[in-house]
Amino acid sequence: MKTLTKVKLINWHTFSNEEFEIYKNALITGENGTGKSTILDAIQYVLTAGKCKFNKAASDIGNRTLESYIRCKTGIEGHEFVRNGDVTTYIALEFYDEKTEKYQIIGTVIDLPAGGRLNRDFFQIIDCKISDVAFIEERRVLTRKEFKKALIDHQQTGIFKDTIKEGESLFGNALGVKSKYFDLVTRALAFKAIDNVYQFIVDFLLKEDFVDIQNLRDSIKHYKVLEEKLKISKKECESLGFDSVELTDTGIVYAYLNANTDKKMDRIGFIAHMDTATEITGANVKCRVISKYDGNTIQLNEEYSMCKEEFPALANCIGDDLIVTDGTTLLGADDKAGIAIILEAMEQLIQSEKEHGFIAVAFTPDEEVGRGVENFELDKFAVDYAFTIDGDRIDSVDYETFNAAQAVVTFDGTSIHPGDAKDRMVNASLLAMEYASSLPKKQTPSHTQGRQGFYHLVGMEGICEEAKLTYILRNHSKQSFIAQKQKMEAVKDKMNEKYGNRVHVTIRDQYENMRQYMHGDMRSVNKAKYALRQCDVTPVSTPIRGGTDGAMLTARGLICPNLGTGSFNHHGRFEFASIQKMEKMVEIVLKIVE
Repeated sequence: MKTLTKVKLINWHTFSNEEFEIYKNALITGENGTGKSTILDAIQYVLTAGKCKFNKAASDIGNRTLESYIRCKTGIEGHEFVRNGDVTTYIALEFYDEKTEKYQIIGTVIDLPAGGRLNRDFFQIIDCKISDVAFIEERRVLTRKEFKKALIDHQQTGIFKDTIKEGESLFGNALGVKSKYFDLVTRALAFKAIDNVYQFIVDFLLKEDFVDIQNLRDSIKHYKVLEEKLKISKKECESLGFDSVELTDTGIVYAYLNANTDKKMDRIGFIAHMDTATEITGANVKCRVISKYDGNTIQLNEEYSMCKEEFPALANCIGDDLIVTDGTTLLGADDKAGIAIILEAMEQLIQSEKEHGFIAVAFTPDEEVGRGVENFELDKFAVDYAFTIDGDRIDSVDYETFNAAQAVVTFDGTSIHPGDAKDRMVNASLLAMEYASSLPKKQTPSHTQGRQGFYHLVGMEGICEEAKLTYILRNHSKQSFIAQKQKMEAVKDKMNEKYGNRVHVTIRDQYENMRQYMHGDMRSVNKAKYALRQCDVTPVSTPIRGGTDGAMLTARGLICPNLGTGSFNHHGRFEFASIQKMEKMVEIVLKIVE
């Protein structure tokens, strides 16, 4: 357990240089205006890595700002601040680790030049007490740079981070808490008497957004349904006559069909995913079959319809029997159509008693959130190559995907009362707008096709104090993909030169173009193309403007191109599937395993 033992404040509101001893059961008391909230705001500023809202404990409206604390705002006309020149502020918290019997310090140092923008570092000093550290030398408060140098001179280990996100990570590791702590503590540190525990939880522990209890219940129900469906899939595999079937605790079904011949044949795998997209509900799907589609508009309900002019895939399905929704849900063919195709093919193969080599089948969860094969056990899937059945066109043999990454851009603003904001307020939401407008305007999903990459803004949120943009980056070219990430960093750097260190970019790679990991091994692709031709389908290979579980599996060593399902318009209410094209895919799968 780590216990707070001391707090040091330098140039923090009315405290020029003060230390406070803290005991396990500390009580801060005093008359109004004596600095109780000031001390507590300092503590929470560090504990939240700068994300707190000041003065929640006080009886006023809580409009104190970081600048007002550093300069000590008086409210006296003509003497607005006590400190008007260059100011350096320190908040240092000393902790004792009962397990290691060692001390450490976490805190922040802030330089606020006269007429300039503040610069801040969050710091951790390892194996050290506040009394061992020089914050002041020769009666002068050390600047950020001088402070860092002093630590080096005294051979003390100091770690410095200058962004909120990095500060969260630093303090989280130092205190042994998870990242979600920082979202909760900003709401929990109100420092007021708790008269109503329920209301306290609602006001300070829950998110400000409305808590949709029904949605939570639906989510729990969804996962239970998914679990039951996986169990059903396992039972179906067993009933079909697979030699062995396993449902893992990570929600993956593995099924195996042993070779029934001594002939040397490729060991082949087939994979599909159980989950469906979240853009629109997939619960309580009500579908119907349109027999021998005639090419006219399909009326899903009173509000929604689809026609071949708007949805070109319909034009290639004239004469087919189509499965459609009632317009209130998606169909779920992505990728339950893939599961149906695999199971039907395996059932026909088993019943036919035709010769075949070893076949492995897997059904996975979480593909739609990009985590479908995180727990995929390759040693349980010992095949020469595999196929995901997870596309649309049945003539597709796809083995080239996007390189993919997620980028989160955060913005630190300075919130000041708008009536007193001239030359002082920095609106984080406006910074976010400027950042977004600085990226290439024609490199978005609505302006690109083929191998062209894009920046896709998938989420945005912001207030004056802070804002966040979430992007997904996609590009088939590795070089262009790297250039995209560099562009986001370059825009950040340019804005930080203009506004100070207020823009922060975090980029996380998601998956890579699978083609580079195939290393010229085209056995799977050639096998699939041969099977398509034998089934009177001309194969086509196009760069996938998306990703599949196969991309991540290929990167891990299991070559896994993607085949179609005969279903289209995925991820929405206009999703449909062609029964004839699904039947043709069954024929293709059977031809692959011959």
